[in-house]
Amino acid sequence: MIRTVRLTDAAAIQQINAEVLGYDFNLEATRAQLERLLPDSRHLLLAAETDDGQVIGYAHAASYDCLYFPPLLNLLALAVDAKVQGQGYGRALMQALREQGVAAGYTGIRINSGISRTEAHDFYRSLGCLEKDDQKRFYWNF
Repeated sequence: MIRTVRLTDAAAIQQINAEVLGYDFNLEATRAQLERLLPDSRHLLLAAETDDGQVIGYAHAASYDCLYFPPLLNLLALAVDAKVQGQGYGRALMQALREQGVAAGYTGIRINSGISRTEAHDFYRSLGCLEKDDQKRFYWNF
């Protein structure tokens, strides 16, 4: 089942981030970020859960608005527990993002993916995502 993320999902999301994405952001910080982002309508946070209610994946997208392109969602995270990857949870999360994005007036989803995440690249291609290789990403740390 796909549903909106809840604050009580913080521990599961923190564990998924550490184990699947390699981002060991501590639980208190994860909870604080969720408290800040959940009420913000510019963020879509969706959880995939098993029949017994265990969160095994999540997707996070935010509004990407600029003056040179129609409104998009920007995929900030998509992660599914390694033990259940390949069972359709990632696809279901992306489909739910797409449906909610269409309903909210967005025209697509912008996706950045690390160069080494080749399995993720194959997954996005399998969804029909178009690959663009004309950009380089930079990060300016404050």
